[in-house]
Amino acid sequence: MSTTRLMLEVLLPLATGGSTILLIRQPLRELLSELCGTRQRTTFWCRVLYLQLLGLPLLASLYFEHPDMTAGADEVFRRVLLLSLSAVLLGLLFFTQRLLKMIPGNATAAAVPATPLASSPATANGA
Repeated sequence: MSTTRLMLEVLLPLATGGSTILLIRQPLRELLSELCGTRQRTTFWCRVLYLQLLGLPLLASLYFEHPDMTAGADEVFRRVLLLSLSAVLLGLLFFTQRLLKMIPGNATAAAVPATPLASSPATANGA
């Protein structure tokens, strides 16, 4: 394995995950501080997501990248970028689904049975 290829397979996923962390850091911290209640919990869950966003793209790149030694740097770059972005998006998807379950008042129609609205006696009789 060439040094250039290995650098692409390691640095590109870390850059992809790192740039995603920079984009969502402040809004995520604000949302989690409201949901978690304490600074320690907020810090913990932020770091869990940061590790996920750094680790998943790297894992995907190193595990799924095809070992075709005849591929040029541009082809390796394209495949590693595709794997990295896919892993970041999947990680965000899973975290967002989990987060949506934690937000109070954010029940989906499938998760919560419909409750009838309270009606006045006049509307119940059709008047």
